Amino acid sequence: MHIIQSFYLNFDIERNAVPNQFENEMDAAVESVRIHQKWFSTIGDTAMICVDLLKHTQETIHSKIHGFREQRVQAL
Repeated sequence: MHIIQSFYLNFDIERNAVPNQFENEMDAAVESVRIHQKWFSTIGDTAMICVDLLKHTQETIHSKIHGFREQRVQAL
């Protein structure tokens, strides 16, 4: 979550700066959409990496539990 927090802080700073960067409301709105697109793309990619890591970790844990159970059966 710390990674997402740093992205969020950067997003929030960029988003809050938009009204001061543009005199034209339409230009400000376009920039706001661009910033939001970047935000959702970054968070989506980060979330998918996290999901993949969690799936890999789950598989590793299941494999180790299965190996442990086989060792116990063989020891009996």
